Amino acid sequence: MVVDQRDGIGLCARPAGQDIQVRAKGLFKRVNDLIAQRKALAAAQSSLRTVENRWNDGGASEGGISLLSALLSSYEQVQSAEQAVATARATREIAAANLARARGVLLDRWGLKTNIAKDIRDQPTYQLSRQ
Repeated sequence: MVVDQRDGIGLCARPAGQDIQVRAKGLFKRVNDLIAQRKALAAAQSSLRTVENRWNDGGASEGGISLLSALLSSYEQVQSAEQAVATARATREIAAANLARARGVLLDRWGLKTNIAKDIRDQPTYQLSRQ
């Protein structure tokens, strides 16, 4: 059993295998969120480039205040999107650490440990062995 505290309110117990499944789903959700935030950042940057091009092509004399306002708004959207990407990266890393911790709990329960070894391509890989 894995005992987990939820929101500082209470404790719940669940089997270790279920904990891994919950943590893996959480990681997949965070990865998808990061992908969505990166797409939003790319869209905001594209919008900013469009407004900057209008501004640089002499739009300052045509649109004046409204174009300047759109330019400032675009900069704010890019900044907000960059912040969202940074937050999504951090939450993805936390989810990955939680999954790794849950996997370790299961391995300990079964008396296994992981060793890093080289595979046939000389790349690092994990090997399971008895403790």
